Amino acid sequence: MSKKIKILHILPNLSGGGAEKVCLQILIGLDKNKFRTYLLLFKDNDKQVGIIEKRQLERSGVKIISLKKKYLFDFINFFQIIKNLNKIKADVLHCHLGGDVYGPLASYFIKKPKIISTEHNINISEKRLANFLKRLSVGRIDKILAVSKAVKRDAIKRYNINERKIDIVYNGVDLNYYNLETKKRPKNEPIILGSMGRLNKQKGHSDLIKACSLLKNQNYILEIAGEGYLKESLEKQISSLGLENRISLVGQVNSQNWLNKIDIFVMPSRWEGLGLAILEAAASRKPIIASSVDGILEILDNKNSFLYENKNLDQLTKNIDFLLTNLNSQVVQEKIELAYSLVKSKFSLNKMIENYQTIYENITG
Repeated sequence: MSKKIKILHILPNLSGGGAEKVCLQILIGLDKNKFRTYLLLFKDNDKQVGIIEKRQLERSGVKIISLKKKYLFDFINFFQIIKNLNKIKADVLHCHLGGDVYGPLASYFIKKPKIISTEHNINISEKRLANFLKRLSVGRIDKILAVSKAVKRDAIKRYNINERKIDIVYNGVDLNYYNLETKKRPKNEPIILGSMGRLNKQKGHSDLIKACSLLKNQNYILEIAGEGYLKESLEKQISSLGLENRISLVGQVNSQNWLNKIDIFVMPSRWEGLGLAILEAAASRKPIIASSVDGILEILDNKNSFLYENKNLDQLTKNIDFLLTNLNSQVVQEKIELAYSLVKSKFSLNKMIENYQTIYENITG
């Protein structure tokens, strides 16, 4: 039997975002006959974050290294990263979300593994220091992977990356996990709108809340799933509009159960790398309303969803009103099936795992 390839993923923590989900899926899905897998969390400061995910990883044989980080650049933390990289001696170091700075920098002090990084988003809100450090670390990275064409374009321009160094690997979802039979909602119950994502500026939840205050059809409630620094601000907005009985921030959720519960999925992002939550909603056969920004347009169009121009509250409101009134219509069902078929053919979890396995084997071959 040939020697297993050691794969070490590095990211801050398992806080439940799209990038963290993708990392978890890769680590669990890799062929254990070919790969030995590790996960280094360099900012795992809260013991309550990612408990369920860590158990899943451990059950699948993934070794987890958990580190604490006190400062923006913590020297003790950095030396611990070096120590663990030197101990594991991975064949491939796969970096995510700041790991693509710490990992390459730490590799200066050890026998350099092959280094891969995944760009998960269009980094519009990135700070200058982070951008500077990323530009420095790019030279140590052997292969950069982008989750969409939009992210690839952004990374090339933002970090001055040679186009030949960066490839696209689309995210994937497990159709068997999300494709549950949804019970039809009784006529006397309100229709549940749902939006899922970090509570930050990018996700545009304030636009959705404002749009709800303008709806003609009042047969709805809205659940916004996720955590983030805008939680208090969004709560104040909901209160100021008198929508406390209609809109709730429900925190972190099990995406499978939550998507099975809602009736309509809304993605009001101001910008988006791809939109893993959209793939999950499509796999769950939910009608989707979304802003027509770059990454989202690699999944959705007017045939398989209800798109609106970014920040155009009038269009967003009209789309929601239409779906609230025509939820069970043929036109809505046709869009649902087209979105599901696209995910099945282009964004399956198996295809994503196969792509990463091929990359790992080729880069170490």
